[in-house]
Amino acid sequence: MQISNNMNRFSAPQFGMALRINNGAEKFLQGKSMQTLEKLSKAGEEMKDFKFYDLEVGEKGYRIKSKRYANAYISPALDMERDPNKYRTFNDVTISTIYDGVSGPNGQKYPLMFEFSNNDEAVKAYNKYKNFTSDEDKYIELTKMLETKDVEKAAKEAQEKKAIDAKDNFISGLMDKFGTKKITI
Repeated sequence: MQISNNMNRFSAPQFGMALRINNGAEKFLQGKSMQTLEKLSKAGEEMKDFKFYDLEVGEKGYRIKSKRYANAYISPALDMERDPNKYRTFNDVTISTIYDGVSGPNGQKYPLMFEFSNNDEAVKAYNKYKNFTSDEDKYIELTKMLETKDVEKAAKEAQEKKAIDAKDNFISGLMDKFGTKKITI
């Protein structure tokens, strides 16, 4: 396990382990096939460096939980009415879930929308998700999609902060070089 020193907004350390087997999960996992357990193990290895989302396994089953916020989701299902194969103007895929977080509309439908740069990318993601037959595949893929979305958002925020910092530094340089200096006597 790789340990990183990241902190979330609740000041809890993030250890980079995106598959979490919680207490009480043994009974749930006993009902799964060896193939499913191996799939979970492989997914855990693939997601070990995730910084934003965990796939949790507990006594009630699977749950996707945000590492930064109090959000969590269960029961993912593809929104078949927003099929980008039929509607060529759609550049998004919507996955309906049930909110299972700490604060918010617990137990209510909660759609997660994923924007893509064009319809072809949306069709590819939609068809991939549509072909999943097992809950494990749906949860694993949704965890990956959420992580990718937040990684892109964090990269954009970092780029924007870098541009603001560069501008502030440039202004400071201008002030130092050309600004009116106070002379104290």
